[in-house]
Amino acid sequence: MKLHTFIICLTLLALQGCQSTHYSAAQLPKGIYLDNAFQDNVTLESADDIFYVSPEMKRYVHKRLHPLKTAKEKSTQLIRDLFDPNMMNIGYSHNANFAAADTFEKGIANCMSLTLLSYVLIKEAGLDAKFMDVQLEENWSLQNGRTMLNGHVNLKVTEKQSPIDLILYAQAYTIDFQPMLGVPVMSQTVLTKDEIIALYYNNKGGEALALGDVDLAYQYFKAGSQLAPTKTAIWNNLASLYRQTGFLAEAEQIYMYSMHLEPHNLNLKENLALLYKKSGRTELAKKLQKEVSDKRIKNPYYHAMLAEEALYHGKFSASLNHYKKAIALNNKEHRFYFGLARTYLNLGRYDNVQKSLQKAKRLADAIQDKRRYQSKISALATLSASL
Repeated sequence: MKLHTFIICLTLLALQGCQSTHYSAAQLPKGIYLDNAFQDNVTLESADDIFYVSPEMKRYVHKRLHPLKTAKEKSTQLIRDLFDPNMMNIGYSHNANFAAADTFEKGIANCMSLTLLSYVLIKEAGLDAKFMDVQLEENWSLQNGRTMLNGHVNLKVTEKQSPIDLILYAQAYTIDFQPMLGVPVMSQTVLTKDEIIALYYNNKGGEALALGDVDLAYQYFKAGSQLAPTKTAIWNNLASLYRQTGFLAEAEQIYMYSMHLEPHNLNLKENLALLYKKSGRTELAKKLQKEVSDKRIKNPYYHAMLAEEALYHGKFSASLNHYKKAIALNNKEHRFYFGLARTYLNLGRYDNVQKSLQKAKRLADAIQDKRRYQSKISALATLSASL
């Protein structure tokens, strides 16, 4: 049973493999870590740091969750309190990659930090919880001019019971903070605690890379890949870091290893195509990029990503065309209409801005989104009145 949906996501960098080199899942290429090329002057967060429960968090659980009896009641109350202005009042920021206690204190989160906080509070409340890796159709975000591929995690919550009771009687509840309500779910698998820490490191590495700190990014990607050696998203990011810093041979080794783990991963292929282009293998790059584009052409989120990139670079007509293609493929995604409104605004077409915002508001499911769109509609009305 899914208890709630909110706009949030786990972000994995879309930093950009496909030859037939094969590696077993347990056999990494030799010399894959380049410690001598990157500075090591930081201490990464430990598991104890990430899952730390502060005294204030314990008081919250004692007051708000312990008096409730069932997993459903506790989970529902937690979700309400996370966003209640009179309680935790958590706000969303794409790059708010924090440990659980920091999220609780700062009141700002992205998907990963909010999911970690929920896990810690649910466990403190006496329930069992498992992290789930949710595979979605490819969809992207743009941060500081860098395109990011969105992944997704959620929590499965149950009462604490004996293993036999859990199998026979327990009902699981899903706490889900999903980025785009229309994105099809492809599959779900349980994540170990090491794997969720690795994905947290992956997010932190992506944030560091976006800020230009390649040394810190390397340390996070290395640590994440060691904790979760079968998670291709982390290897993909480490390889992309290598590619960007000129270590092309090592980057290609990692792409090949990752392709063995996940041979149909389009993001890996796209990144390998960029490596081929950078290393002068133009025909290989074109062939691989065409394979990727042919498979993505029917994905509305691909067109939305192209629209966002065009908008960022001031190519408003191209952005408009891509958003229209995205909507033609999926006219139920409110974020497409919001992007369309932003594009129309840059073109000075205010009537179209208002229509697009109203459509986004009608389609939005979360109250927070509806309020956000209404505030922009009101601001637009004020702007139009002053013209």
